[in-house]
Amino acid sequence: MVTAWLDDATNGVNAILTTQSRDGSDTAPPAVTVLSEVDSERAALGRPADEQDEEDETPAPVLSVSAFGGDDASAATVRPIGDGSVKVLVRYEARNASAALGRRDAYYTLRAVMQCLRSLSLDGDEATDRTRNQVHLIALNELRIEAADAALIDAGIYGQVVAGWDARDLTMT
Repeated sequence: MVTAWLDDATNGVNAILTTQSRDGSDTAPPAVTVLSEVDSERAALGRPADEQDEEDETPAPVLSVSAFGGDDASAATVRPIGDGSVKVLVRYEARNASAALGRRDAYYTLRAVMQCLRSLSLDGDEATDRTRNQVHLIALNELRIEAADAALIDAGIYGQVVAGWDARDLTMT
């Protein structure tokens, strides 16, 4: 559901990027392709694009969405009525001839990701956008940007947003 929201034509990241305020004469970053770990081998493996991978024709820049355990994965709690918590990692990847321009685009795009995820959480408590496969995201409880730079020869620019929600498995209520 997070991938679908990020990729939504009206509320998603690309829609936000076209209207986002920018500094001075900065131009809008390029539109992103949103990949999910359940639909993309690359996202599932958490690997950046390889220019030599002829099977991967996904245009950059990319947002790769996956479940995230983080440092406290072993401390995750699930209560008997089906309440628990879930974290999602949204990883940004782009290749750019100019490192400075790439970083600028990354910052604008990650800011748009945060705005997009915040807007998903602002719908009413029973919002259908936050329910998929009988799992309902109740409330956003964490939202942060992290550096995730990779030392690549091809000027890869990386960053990520970690989002955490209180969630409920509706089959257990």
